[in-house]
Amino acid sequence: MREPKVIAYPDMEVIMRKDFYEHFHDLLQKIVKDTGATFFGHNIIKNYRESGHKISTFCNYEAWHEIYWDKYRNHDPLEKTLHQAVLKNNCGVVSWEIGHHGSPCSQERIKATQVKDGITFSFKRPNNYIESLFIGWSDLDLEKLDTDYILNLSSIVLPIRDHHWEVHDKVG
Repeated sequence: MREPKVIAYPDMEVIMRKDFYEHFHDLLQKIVKDTGATFFGHNIIKNYRESGHKISTFCNYEAWHEIYWDKYRNHDPLEKTLHQAVLKNNCGVVSWEIGHHGSPCSQERIKATQVKDGITFSFKRPNNYIESLFIGWSDLDLEKLDTDYILNLSSIVLPIRDHHWEVHDKVG
């Protein structure tokens, strides 16, 4: 089994949950098959942009995940917009296509993943945590994006969210 990768940047600590790839392989395939969503990410953030800023993160596109944290962790306008909303309103939702499609970060994400559109949901949790979910599609069919679709998608990703909360601060 693979181990998490811990990266200590000057302004934050990032725990890339590489141990999830094998653990959730079948569930990630189910997400694609049942929902058409080809991109999935989940972050648990402690002390956002404060002392002790720590992120446990998972994304099903491992190569993109490496690029993002190396190159864009402090230069992603979508992330900044989203978390400003969370800090002000306790929650935020950003459409990738509408929000920041033209940024260098978004352009490189599209090139690396072939995911053209997506939605990021983020909300405050107790004890100065923020949780973010990233869902992306190569070809989003807005006709299918209704309450039943969202409820089905939510039920499929719940085991990943629950497990991530259990292990987010554990390494090794």
